[in-house]
Amino acid sequence: MLKSIPGVYSIYKKAELQIKLHKDFEMNASVHFQDNLNGYNKAVVILAGYKQQLWKKTFQRLKSYIPNDYDVMIVSSGRELEELAVIAKENHWAYLPLKKNNVCVALNTAIQKLSNAETIVKIDEDIFVTQNSIKSIEDELESPSINVKPGFVAPLIPINGFAHTEVLNIFEKEDLYNSKFGLDICAAGPDQKIENDVAVAKFFWNNEVFGNVDEMNQKVKNYSLNAVTCPIRFSIGMIAFKRSTWDKMGFFKSTGRGADMGQDEVQIDTFCVLNSMPMVVDRKSLVGHLSFGKQNESMLQFFEENPELF
Repeated sequence: MLKSIPGVYSIYKKAELQIKLHKDFEMNASVHFQDNLNGYNKAVVILAGYKQQLWKKTFQRLKSYIPNDYDVMIVSSGRELEELAVIAKENHWAYLPLKKNNVCVALNTAIQKLSNAETIVKIDEDIFVTQNSIKSIEDELESPSINVKPGFVAPLIPINGFAHTEVLNIFEKEDLYNSKFGLDICAAGPDQKIENDVAVAKFFWNNEVFGNVDEMNQKVKNYSLNAVTCPIRFSIGMIAFKRSTWDKMGFFKSTGRGADMGQDEVQIDTFCVLNSMPMVVDRKSLVGHLSFGKQNESMLQFFEENPELF
């Protein structure tokens, strides 16, 4: 009877979701949760555990470029790794290993534990952050340079279905790209060259074409361009969003089918579009992304052979 009253039903559903979150945490969180949280109102959540070859570079960058007023939590979904525990301890970060390998459960559990954080920056382990990139997307989220209310804000990411077109435009490399790979289109998905062609991935990591990732970041920072909205699916390797957005989404929903890889992306992208809260790309910051799934094996070898590029 009470559930038939709209306001009461909304409260009921929220309470139901909170109970489910708590159960997910109790069932899946390791007993070895390493809690180094300071209770800040901003937090970085790092999803890691499967690309150990990158950690020396990616975590060194994170250590150098995460602002001091952020809590930091490393989350490993489906495994507990001593190396991540050590990295967290050395940097006074939290470490949350989860028994279940599920990205939606991982993000929900982390955000639940970061109970004071109103701004969340989610970063994948194959993202190479750069100076001021976290602060820049936070600023764009808080005070948009365009007349929208962002659902989330991402930096420019060269290996990304949408952002690579912006990078080609800003660096005036469209003609070069088209001559090598055919006419570029703004599109995401495993059937697109930006996500399946190793040569394309190497092109965007070619410092003779673009400079290294730090030089690229400095260049876009100097240009100081306004942000743009993304009209297609956006790969969320690094995004900043509000806790209130996660709350309005009803959290990330596990399908119950395996690891739910990509479901976090599908759900937040869909929420942004349907609720007129655009996916926004900050063009004052740029970070590196190693590669997508079909490119990974070759690009991990490329990384090992060319560490100076990263």
